[in-house]
Amino acid sequence: MRYVDLRGDSLTLVGNQADLQATANTYNTGLGGYYTTSVDENGKMSISPVEGTDPNNMTQNKKHITHS
Repeated sequence: MRYVDLRGDSLTLVGNQADLQATANTYNTGLGGYYTTSVDENGKMSISPVEGTDPNNMTQNKKHITHS
């Protein structure tokens, strides 16, 4: 095992930077502009709400992505 997230609040990806960014881009597309994901140089992914959006307006499918 390489990474352990004891609190369940982190996601660390492993791979080259282009693949990590492609993964973040896929999440961003699926989140429909309500949240933005990014990945740092260590592969740690973060998610942030987009200012001025109302997550209550998200489709059920997009809401499912944020809770996966």
